[in-house]
Amino acid sequence: MLQDKTGNTFNTIWRGWNGSGAKSHPAGAIVRLKGYYGASNSIFRINGSDTIYRDFELLYSDPTRSFNYSVYQTTGEPGARPDAVDSRGPRNKFVNLVIHDACVGLGLWEQAQGNEAYGNILYNNGHVDTLRGHCQGLYMQNADASQPKKVTDVISFNNFDMGMKAFGYAGGLDGFQFLGVTSFNNGSPAAFSGNPSGFSSNYRRTGLFVGGDQPGRDISVRNSYLYMPPGTTIGNRLFALGWAGNGTNNINVVAQDNYVAGGNEALSFDLWNSATVTGNTFFATTSSGSANQRIVDANTPGSYNYTWNNNTYFDATNGSESFVRNGTAHTFSSWKSATGFDSGSTYTVGRPTGIKIFIRPNQFEAGRAHISIYNWDRANSVAVNLSLTGLTNGQAYEIRNAQNYFGALVLTGTYSASSPVVNISMTSAAATAVATPIGQGSTPATTLPEFGVFVVVPR
Repeated sequence: MLQDKTGNTFNTIWRGWNGSGAKSHPAGAIVRLKGYYGASNSIFRINGSDTIYRDFELLYSDPTRSFNYSVYQTTGEPGARPDAVDSRGPRNKFVNLVIHDACVGLGLWEQAQGNEAYGNILYNNGHVDTLRGHCQGLYMQNADASQPKKVTDVISFNNFDMGMKAFGYAGGLDGFQFLGVTSFNNGSPAAFSGNPSGFSSNYRRTGLFVGGDQPGRDISVRNSYLYMPPGTTIGNRLFALGWAGNGTNNINVVAQDNYVAGGNEALSFDLWNSATVTGNTFFATTSSGSANQRIVDANTPGSYNYTWNNNTYFDATNGSESFVRNGTAHTFSSWKSATGFDSGSTYTVGRPTGIKIFIRPNQFEAGRAHISIYNWDRANSVAVNLSLTGLTNGQAYEIRNAQNYFGALVLTGTYSASSPVVNISMTSAAATAVATPIGQGSTPATTLPEFGVFVVVPR
Protein backbone atom coordinates (compact mmCIF):
# COMPACT_ATOMS: atom_id res chain seq x y z
CA MET A 1 0.00 0.00 0.00
CA LEU A 2 1.07 3.66 -0.41
CA GLN A 3 0.80 5.92 2.63
CA ASP A 4 1.75 9.31 3.98
CA LYS A 5 4.29 9.09 6.79
CA THR A 6 5.31 11.72 9.33
CA GLY A 7 8.15 10.55 11.57
CA ASN A 8 7.08 7.11 12.81
CA THR A 9 3.37 7.75 12.22
CA PHE A 10 1.53 6.56 9.12
CA ASN A 11 -1.32 8.84 8.07
CA THR A 12 -3.60 8.64 5.03
CA ILE A 13 -3.66 5.42 3.01
CA TRP A 14 -3.65 6.42 -0.64
CA ARG A 15 -4.15 3.11 -2.40
CA GLY A 16 -3.46 -0.60 -2.18
CA TRP A 17 -1.24 -2.75 -4.36
CA ASN A 18 -1.55 -2.40 -8.15
CA GLY A 19 -4.32 0.16 -7.93
CA SER A 20 -6.53 -1.90 -5.64
CA GLY A 21 -8.58 -0.35 -2.87
CA ALA A 22 -6.92 0.81 0.31
CA LYS A 23 -7.04 -1.55 3.28
CA SER A 24 -6.14 -0.84 6.88
CA HIS A 25 -4.23 -3.26 9.10
CA PRO A 26 -4.11 -3.30 12.89
CA ALA A 27 -0.88 -2.53 14.66
CA GLY A 28 1.47 -5.53 14.71
CA ALA A 29 -0.30 -7.34 11.84
CA ILE A 30 1.92 -9.39 9.52
CA VAL A 31 1.43 -8.19 5.94
CA ARG A 32 2.98 -10.39 3.25
CA LEU A 33 3.88 -9.87 -0.36
CA LYS A 34 2.64 -13.18 -1.70
CA GLY A 35 3.97 -15.06 -4.67
CA TYR A 36 5.48 -18.43 -5.55
CA TYR A 37 8.89 -19.64 -6.59
CA GLY A 38 9.87 -18.03 -9.87
CA ALA A 39 7.13 -15.40 -9.69
CA SER A 40 7.59 -13.59 -6.40
CA ASN A 41 6.50 -9.99 -6.02
CA SER A 42 9.04 -7.29 -5.26
CA ILE A 43 9.38 -4.80 -2.44
CA PHE A 44 10.77 -2.04 -4.64
CA ARG A 45 10.21 -2.23 -8.40
CA ILE A 46 11.70 0.41 -10.67
CA ASN A 47 10.45 0.92 -14.23
CA GLY A 48 11.82 4.44 -14.60
CA SER A 49 15.33 5.44 -15.67
CA ASP A 50 18.32 7.64 -14.87
CA THR A 51 17.84 7.79 -11.10
CA ILE A 52 20.22 7.22 -8.18
CA TYR A 53 18.82 5.32 -5.19
CA ARG A 54 21.17 5.47 -2.23
CA ASP A 55 21.77 5.20 1.50
CA PHE A 56 18.77 3.27 2.77
CA GLU A 57 17.87 -0.18 4.07
CA LEU A 58 15.49 -2.73 2.53
CA LEU A 59 14.34 -5.93 4.24
CA TYR A 60 11.42 -8.36 4.39
CA SER A 61 10.34 -9.29 7.90
CA ASP A 62 8.16 -12.37 7.35
CA PRO A 63 9.70 -14.97 9.70
CA THR A 64 8.92 -17.99 7.47
CA ARG A 65 12.18 -19.23 5.92
CA SER A 66 11.52 -22.92 5.17
CA PHE A 67 9.00 -24.39 2.74
CA ASN A 68 7.89 -27.64 1.14
CA TYR A 69 8.90 -27.23 -2.51
CA SER A 70 6.18 -29.37 -4.05
CA VAL A 71 3.40 -27.60 -2.15
CA TYR A 72 4.24 -23.96 -2.78
CA GLN A 73 5.47 -24.59 -6.33
CA THR A 74 1.96 -25.81 -7.14
CA THR A 75 -0.28 -23.62 -5.00
CA GLY A 76 1.70 -20.45 -4.51
CA GLU A 77 1.07 -20.59 -0.76
CA PRO A 78 2.60 -19.50 1.49
CA GLY A 79 4.87 -18.24 -1.27
CA ALA A 80 8.51 -17.42 -1.79
CA ARG A 81 9.94 -14.27 -0.29
CA PRO A 82 9.73 -11.20 -2.54
CA ASP A 83 12.74 -9.68 -4.26
CA ALA A 84 13.92 -6.44 -2.65
CA VAL A 85 14.98 -4.34 -5.66
CA ASP A 86 13.48 -5.26 -9.04
CA SER A 87 14.99 -2.88 -11.60
CA ARG A 88 13.60 -2.89 -15.13
CA GLY A 89 14.52 0.63 -16.20
CA PRO A 90 17.78 1.75 -17.85
CA ARG A 91 20.70 3.64 -16.35
CA ASN A 92 19.66 3.53 -12.70
CA LYS A 93 22.21 3.39 -9.89
CA PHE A 94 21.86 1.67 -6.52
CA VAL A 95 24.41 3.09 -4.09
CA ASN A 96 25.34 2.13 -0.51
CA LEU A 97 22.10 0.25 0.13
CA VAL A 98 21.83 -2.39 2.86
CA ILE A 99 19.51 -5.17 1.66
CA HIS A 100 18.73 -8.28 3.66
CA ASP A 101 16.18 -11.03 4.35
CA ALA A 102 14.32 -10.67 1.04
CA CYS A 103 14.53 -13.16 -1.86
CA VAL A 104 16.89 -11.68 -4.47
CA GLY A 105 18.50 -8.63 -2.89
CA LEU A 106 19.28 -6.72 -6.10
CA GLY A 107 17.58 -7.89 -9.30
CA LEU A 108 18.91 -5.98 -12.32
CA TRP A 109 17.04 -7.49 -15.24
CA GLU A 110 17.52 -7.45 -18.99
CA GLN A 111 15.50 -4.27 -19.53
CA ALA A 112 17.63 -2.43 -16.96
CA GLN A 113 20.51 -1.73 -19.31
CA GLY A 114 23.37 0.36 -18.00
CA ASN A 115 22.38 -0.15 -14.34
CA GLU A 116 25.06 0.09 -11.67
CA ALA A 117 25.24 -1.47 -8.21
CA TYR A 118 27.76 0.33 -6.02
CA GLY A 119 28.82 -0.13 -2.40
CA ASN A 120 25.80 -2.22 -1.43
CA ILE A 121 25.76 -4.76 1.42
CA LEU A 122 23.63 -7.83 0.69
CA TYR A 123 23.04 -10.66 3.18
CA ASN A 124 20.58 -13.24 4.55
CA ASN A 125 18.49 -13.06 1.38
CA GLY A 126 16.52 -16.19 0.47
CA HIS A 127 14.75 -19.20 1.88
CA VAL A 128 15.22 -22.97 1.87
CA ASP A 129 12.90 -25.80 0.86
CA THR A 130 13.03 -29.53 0.26
CA LEU A 131 14.86 -28.90 -3.04
CA ARG A 132 17.62 -26.47 -1.99
CA GLY A 133 18.37 -22.94 -0.83
CA HIS A 134 16.96 -20.24 -3.10
CA CYS A 135 17.68 -16.58 -3.92
CA GLN A 136 20.86 -14.59 -4.37
CA GLY A 137 22.31 -11.37 -3.08
CA LEU A 138 22.54 -10.09 -6.67
CA TYR A 139 20.94 -11.47 -9.86
CA MET A 140 21.42 -9.92 -13.31
CA GLN A 141 20.80 -10.24 -17.01
CA ASN A 142 21.82 -7.88 -19.83
CA ALA A 143 21.23 -7.82 -23.57
CA ASP A 144 23.42 -4.97 -24.78
CA ALA A 145 27.18 -5.01 -24.25
CA SER A 146 27.35 -1.32 -25.21
CA GLN A 147 25.34 -0.59 -22.04
CA PRO A 148 27.04 -2.87 -19.53
CA LYS A 149 25.92 -3.52 -16.00
CA LYS A 150 28.51 -2.45 -13.45
CA VAL A 151 28.89 -4.03 -10.02
CA THR A 152 31.45 -2.16 -7.94
CA ASP A 153 32.48 -2.58 -4.29
CA VAL A 154 29.41 -4.66 -3.45
CA ILE A 155 29.58 -7.03 -0.45
CA SER A 156 27.40 -10.15 -0.67
CA PHE A 157 27.44 -12.93 1.94
CA ASN A 158 25.34 -15.45 3.85
CA ASN A 159 22.63 -15.52 1.19
CA PHE A 160 20.66 -18.77 0.90
CA ASP A 161 21.93 -19.44 -2.64
CA MET A 162 24.69 -17.69 -4.60
CA GLY A 163 26.27 -14.39 -3.70
CA MET A 164 26.30 -12.86 -7.20
CA LYS A 165 24.75 -14.41 -10.28
CA ALA A 166 24.53 -13.32 -13.91
CA PHE A 167 22.53 -16.05 -15.60
CA GLY A 168 21.27 -16.00 -19.17
CA TYR A 169 18.64 -18.75 -19.16
CA ALA A 170 15.91 -16.45 -20.48
CA GLY A 171 17.93 -13.24 -20.78
CA GLY A 172 21.17 -11.99 -22.25
CA LEU A 173 24.70 -12.24 -20.86
CA ASP A 174 26.22 -9.29 -22.70
CA GLY A 175 28.32 -6.84 -20.76
CA PHE A 176 29.00 -7.31 -17.04
CA GLN A 177 31.77 -5.51 -15.16
CA PHE A 178 32.62 -6.61 -11.63
CA LEU A 179 35.17 -4.47 -9.78
CA GLY A 180 36.22 -4.67 -6.15
CA VAL A 181 33.36 -6.95 -5.10
CA THR A 182 33.51 -9.20 -2.02
CA SER A 183 31.45 -12.40 -1.83
CA PHE A 184 31.74 -15.07 0.85
CA ASN A 185 30.06 -17.89 2.76
CA ASN A 186 26.96 -17.91 0.59
CA GLY A 187 24.62 -20.85 1.02
CA SER A 188 25.39 -20.99 4.74
CA PRO A 189 21.90 -20.02 6.06
CA ALA A 190 20.32 -22.90 4.13
CA ALA A 191 22.76 -25.47 5.56
CA PHE A 192 21.59 -25.40 9.17
CA SER A 193 21.26 -28.68 11.03
CA GLY A 194 18.01 -30.41 10.03
CA ASN A 195 17.41 -28.19 6.99
CA PRO A 196 14.62 -29.47 4.68
CA SER A 197 16.95 -29.88 1.69
CA GLY A 198 19.07 -32.38 3.59
CA PHE A 199 22.32 -30.67 2.64
CA SER A 200 25.36 -31.05 4.85
CA SER A 201 26.17 -28.20 7.21
CA ASN A 202 29.40 -27.81 5.19
CA TYR A 203 27.59 -27.27 1.87
CA ARG A 204 27.90 -23.82 0.26
CA ARG A 205 27.02 -22.04 -2.98
CA THR A 206 29.00 -20.02 -5.51
CA GLY A 207 30.37 -16.60 -4.65
CA LEU A 208 30.29 -15.21 -8.21
CA PHE A 209 28.76 -16.94 -11.23
CA VAL A 210 28.41 -15.84 -14.87
CA GLY A 211 26.84 -18.31 -17.28
CA GLY A 212 23.70 -19.71 -18.88
CA ASP A 213 22.05 -20.82 -22.09
CA GLN A 214 23.10 -17.59 -23.80
CA PRO A 215 26.78 -16.97 -24.64
CA GLY A 216 28.62 -14.59 -22.32
CA ARG A 217 30.15 -11.56 -24.00
CA ASP A 218 32.32 -8.71 -22.68
CA ILE A 219 32.60 -10.03 -19.11
CA SER A 220 35.20 -8.72 -16.68
CA VAL A 221 35.96 -9.49 -13.02
CA ARG A 222 38.78 -7.44 -11.53
CA ASN A 223 40.25 -6.81 -8.08
CA SER A 224 37.57 -8.88 -6.37
CA TYR A 225 37.67 -11.03 -3.25
CA LEU A 226 35.96 -14.38 -2.70
CA TYR A 227 36.19 -16.66 0.34
CA MET A 228 34.84 -19.90 1.78
CA PRO A 229 35.71 -21.47 5.14
CA PRO A 230 37.97 -24.53 5.07
CA GLY A 231 36.24 -27.86 4.79
CA THR A 232 33.26 -26.55 2.82
CA THR A 233 31.99 -28.15 -0.38
CA ILE A 234 30.77 -25.65 -2.96
CA GLY A 235 28.08 -26.31 -5.54
CA ASN A 236 29.21 -24.79 -8.89
CA ARG A 237 32.62 -23.74 -7.50
CA LEU A 238 33.53 -20.57 -5.63
CA PHE A 239 34.22 -18.57 -8.82
CA ALA A 240 32.37 -19.79 -11.93
CA LEU A 241 32.86 -18.29 -15.39
CA GLY A 242 30.73 -19.95 -18.05
CA TRP A 243 28.51 -23.01 -17.99
CA ALA A 244 29.52 -26.09 -19.97
CA GLY A 245 26.02 -27.56 -19.63
CA ASN A 246 24.67 -25.37 -22.41
CA GLY A 247 27.23 -26.56 -24.99
CA THR A 248 27.54 -22.99 -26.33
CA ASN A 249 30.84 -21.17 -26.55
CA ASN A 250 31.15 -17.90 -24.69
CA ILE A 251 32.83 -14.98 -26.41
CA ASN A 252 35.30 -13.12 -24.19
CA VAL A 253 36.13 -12.73 -20.50
CA VAL A 254 38.75 -11.06 -18.29
CA ALA A 255 39.58 -12.33 -14.78
CA GLN A 256 42.37 -10.18 -13.41
CA ASP A 257 43.92 -9.47 -10.00
CA ASN A 258 41.28 -11.37 -8.01
CA TYR A 259 41.83 -13.22 -4.72
CA VAL A 260 39.78 -16.44 -4.59
CA ALA A 261 40.29 -18.65 -1.54
CA GLY A 262 38.54 -21.49 0.23
CA GLY A 263 36.28 -24.46 -0.29
CA ASN A 264 36.94 -27.52 -2.37
CA GLU A 265 36.98 -25.83 -5.80
CA ALA A 266 38.25 -22.35 -6.61
CA LEU A 267 37.68 -21.67 -10.34
CA SER A 268 35.31 -23.21 -12.87
CA PHE A 269 36.02 -21.98 -16.40
CA ASP A 270 33.86 -23.16 -19.30
CA LEU A 271 34.06 -22.70 -23.06
CA TRP A 272 35.41 -19.20 -23.68
CA ASN A 273 36.73 -18.30 -27.13
CA SER A 274 38.88 -15.47 -25.80
CA ALA A 275 40.10 -14.95 -22.23
CA THR A 276 42.60 -13.14 -20.03
CA VAL A 277 43.30 -14.83 -16.68
CA THR A 278 46.21 -13.01 -15.04
CA GLY A 279 47.38 -11.75 -11.66
CA ASN A 280 44.93 -13.87 -9.69
CA THR A 281 45.43 -15.85 -6.49
CA PHE A 282 43.55 -19.17 -6.23
CA PHE A 283 43.46 -21.41 -3.15
CA ALA A 284 41.60 -24.70 -2.67
CA THR A 285 41.45 -25.87 0.93
CA THR A 286 39.89 -29.33 1.21
CA SER A 287 42.32 -32.19 1.78
CA SER A 288 42.91 -34.84 -0.87
CA GLY A 289 40.88 -38.03 -1.02
CA SER A 290 37.37 -37.25 -2.25
CA ALA A 291 35.88 -36.18 -5.57
CA ASN A 292 35.92 -32.68 -7.05
CA GLN A 293 38.81 -31.23 -5.09
CA ARG A 294 40.72 -28.93 -7.36
CA ILE A 295 41.97 -25.42 -7.88
CA VAL A 296 40.91 -25.04 -11.52
CA ASP A 297 38.39 -26.99 -13.60
CA ALA A 298 38.51 -25.71 -17.18
CA ASN A 299 36.71 -26.75 -20.35
CA THR A 300 38.24 -25.21 -23.45
CA PRO A 301 36.84 -25.20 -27.02
CA GLY A 302 38.72 -26.61 -29.99
CA SER A 303 40.31 -23.25 -30.74
CA TYR A 304 40.76 -20.28 -28.45
CA ASN A 305 42.86 -17.22 -27.74
CA TYR A 306 43.94 -17.07 -24.08
CA THR A 307 46.39 -15.06 -22.04
CA TRP A 308 46.63 -17.21 -18.89
CA ASN A 309 49.70 -16.42 -16.82
CA ASN A 310 51.25 -14.79 -13.76
CA ASN A 311 48.79 -16.33 -11.33
CA THR A 312 49.48 -17.63 -7.82
CA TYR A 313 48.11 -21.02 -6.74
CA PHE A 314 47.91 -22.51 -3.26
CA ASP A 315 46.78 -26.09 -2.78
CA ALA A 316 45.85 -27.84 0.46
CA THR A 317 45.71 -31.21 -1.37
CA ASN A 318 48.71 -33.28 -2.40
CA GLY A 319 48.62 -31.76 -5.87
CA SER A 320 47.88 -34.97 -7.77
CA GLU A 321 44.72 -33.76 -9.51
CA SER A 322 44.43 -30.10 -8.63
CA PHE A 323 44.04 -28.86 -12.21
CA VAL A 324 41.50 -30.29 -14.65
CA ARG A 325 41.17 -29.55 -18.33
CA ASN A 326 38.40 -31.08 -20.44
CA GLY A 327 37.90 -33.81 -17.86
CA THR A 328 41.57 -34.80 -17.48
CA ALA A 329 43.20 -34.20 -14.10
CA HIS A 330 46.70 -32.72 -13.96
CA THR A 331 49.44 -31.78 -11.58
CA PHE A 332 50.61 -28.20 -11.95
CA SER A 333 53.53 -29.35 -14.09
CA SER A 334 51.41 -31.39 -16.48
CA TRP A 335 48.75 -28.64 -16.56
CA LYS A 336 51.38 -26.21 -17.87
CA SER A 337 52.61 -28.71 -20.43
CA ALA A 338 49.13 -29.65 -21.65
CA THR A 339 47.77 -26.10 -21.89
CA GLY A 340 50.73 -23.79 -22.38
CA PHE A 341 49.30 -21.69 -19.54
CA ASP A 342 50.98 -20.32 -16.41
CA SER A 343 54.61 -20.36 -17.51
CA GLY A 344 55.27 -17.44 -15.17
CA SER A 345 52.88 -18.50 -12.39
CA THR A 346 53.69 -20.00 -8.99
CA TYR A 347 52.26 -23.05 -7.22
CA THR A 348 52.57 -23.97 -3.55
CA VAL A 349 51.28 -27.03 -1.72
CA GLY A 350 49.88 -25.72 1.55
CA ARG A 351 48.03 -22.73 2.92
CA PRO A 352 48.92 -19.12 2.26
CA THR A 353 50.67 -17.36 5.12
CA GLY A 354 50.70 -13.81 6.37
CA ILE A 355 47.90 -11.26 6.12
CA LYS A 356 46.36 -9.78 2.98
CA ILE A 357 44.40 -6.53 3.33
CA PHE A 358 42.32 -4.96 0.56
CA ILE A 359 40.88 -1.46 1.05
CA ARG A 360 38.28 -0.02 -1.31
CA PRO A 361 37.43 3.70 -0.73
CA ASN A 362 33.87 4.72 -1.58
CA GLN A 363 33.41 7.05 -4.54
CA PHE A 364 30.05 8.37 -3.36
CA GLU A 365 30.83 9.12 0.30
CA ALA A 366 34.22 10.49 1.34
CA GLY A 367 35.71 8.51 4.21
CA ARG A 368 33.55 5.45 3.69
CA ALA A 369 35.42 2.29 2.69
CA HIS A 370 35.27 -1.51 2.57
CA ILE A 371 38.12 -3.54 4.06
CA SER A 372 38.54 -7.26 3.26
CA ILE A 373 41.12 -9.12 5.34
CA TYR A 374 42.53 -12.60 4.69
CA ASN A 375 44.10 -13.35 8.06
CA TRP A 376 46.00 -16.54 7.21
CA ASP A 377 48.03 -16.31 10.40
CA ARG A 378 44.75 -16.08 12.37
CA ALA A 379 46.11 -13.21 14.40
CA ASN A 380 43.91 -11.80 17.15
CA SER A 381 44.12 -8.35 15.60
CA VAL A 382 45.30 -6.88 12.31
CA ALA A 383 47.01 -3.52 11.77
CA VAL A 384 45.23 -1.56 9.03
CA ASN A 385 46.39 1.71 7.47
CA LEU A 386 43.32 3.95 7.10
CA SER A 387 45.10 6.46 4.85
CA LEU A 388 43.57 4.73 1.83
CA THR A 389 39.97 5.08 3.05
CA GLY A 390 39.48 8.74 2.13
CA LEU A 391 39.14 9.93 5.73
CA THR A 392 40.47 13.42 6.37
CA ASN A 393 42.58 14.53 9.32
CA GLY A 394 40.42 15.02 12.42
CA GLN A 395 37.40 13.23 10.94
CA ALA A 396 35.51 10.90 13.30
CA TYR A 397 34.76 7.43 12.06
CA GLU A 398 33.41 4.03 13.09
CA ILE A 399 34.34 0.58 11.85
CA ARG A 400 31.51 -1.93 11.48
CA ASN A 401 31.61 -5.68 11.09
CA ALA A 402 29.85 -6.35 7.78
CA GLN A 403 28.53 -9.70 9.07
CA ASN A 404 26.64 -7.82 11.80
CA TYR A 405 26.33 -4.41 10.17
CA PHE A 406 23.75 -2.96 12.55
CA GLY A 407 25.31 -4.51 15.64
CA ALA A 408 27.98 -3.36 18.06
CA LEU A 409 30.78 -1.32 16.53
CA VAL A 410 34.20 -2.91 16.21
CA LEU A 411 36.08 0.37 16.60
CA THR A 412 35.50 4.12 16.79
CA GLY A 413 38.03 6.88 16.54
CA THR A 414 39.23 10.13 15.05
CA TYR A 415 41.44 9.84 12.00
CA SER A 416 44.99 11.14 12.33
CA ALA A 417 46.93 11.62 9.11
CA SER A 418 50.16 11.42 11.08
CA SER A 419 49.16 8.14 12.76
CA PRO A 420 46.78 6.37 10.34
CA VAL A 421 47.32 2.76 11.47
CA VAL A 422 44.70 1.15 13.73
CA ASN A 423 44.37 -2.36 15.08
CA ILE A 424 41.15 -4.13 14.07
CA SER A 425 40.18 -7.02 16.30
CA MET A 426 39.54 -10.35 14.57
CA THR A 427 38.37 -12.14 17.71
CA SER A 428 36.27 -9.70 19.78
CA ALA A 429 32.55 -10.20 20.34
CA ALA A 430 31.74 -7.27 18.04
CA ALA A 431 34.02 -8.53 15.26
CA THR A 432 32.75 -12.13 15.34
CA ALA A 433 29.01 -11.49 15.72
CA VAL A 434 26.81 -12.57 12.78
CA ALA A 435 23.29 -11.34 11.97
CA THR A 436 20.70 -14.11 12.28
CA PRO A 437 18.29 -14.47 9.34
CA ILE A 438 14.88 -13.13 10.38
CA GLY A 439 12.69 -15.93 11.69
CA GLN A 440 15.44 -18.53 11.69
CA GLY A 441 16.60 -20.26 14.85
CA SER A 442 20.17 -20.75 13.64
CA THR A 443 22.91 -18.28 12.79
CA PRO A 444 25.69 -18.90 10.25
CA ALA A 445 29.10 -19.23 11.86
CA THR A 446 31.49 -16.31 11.57
CA THR A 447 34.35 -16.54 9.08
CA LEU A 448 36.69 -14.80 11.51
CA PRO A 449 39.44 -14.83 12.52
CA GLU A 450 40.58 -16.18 9.12
CA PHE A 451 38.52 -13.82 6.99
CA GLY A 452 36.82 -10.58 7.92
CA VAL A 453 35.04 -7.78 6.09
CA PHE A 454 34.66 -4.36 7.67
CA VAL A 455 33.00 -1.10 6.69
CA VAL A 456 34.51 2.26 7.61
CA VAL A 457 31.76 4.84 8.04
CA PRO A 458 32.48 8.54 8.71
CA ARG A 459 30.60 10.05 11.67
